[in-house]
Parts: sequence; structure tokens; C-alpha cells
Amino acid sequence: MGGWFDRCGGALRRGWRQLVPILLLGRVALVALAVIVGSLIPGALEGVGTSAFGTDPLASPGTAAGAVVVIGVTAVLARRPISPS
Repeated sequence: MGGWFDRCGGALRRGWRQLVPILLLGRVALVALAVIVGSLIPGALEGVGTSAFGTDPLASPGTAAGAVVVIGVTAVLARRPISPS
């Protein structure tokens, strides 16, 4: 098992300069996708109309707060490494 870790560590030492941009692009792409999806969903839901009580469900301030919470939780989870159980 120790040889396997040595081999992986050697690969990381040799190729870390190529790995850093790939990891950064992966993070940027994930956040960009979350922002795009988060901005398209309200537009799609607006076309559905209003609720049966005649109120616009997207007009409440809680919608914006919920979006900020979701983006914040996603950012925190993206920064934590996944550890094997």
C-alpha cells in the first residue's frame, strides 16, 4: 500500500502545475453553472403564473434569501474535501 501512495504522490509532485488550473476551472465552472441555473429557474417559474390565492410566489424577499443560502452552502461544501468513510 505504501508504494501506491508513493506513486500517487510522485505524480502529484510532477504534475501539480497542470492540476491547479484544472481544479480552478472545475470550481469556476461549477459556480457558473449554479449561478446560471439559479437565474434561469425564476424566469421559468414566472411563466407558470401565480398561485391559487393570487399572490406571486417569487415576489417575497424569502426567495432571494433562500437563493443566497443555497449558494453559500454550495460554496462551503465545495471547499471541503470529501473524506472516505
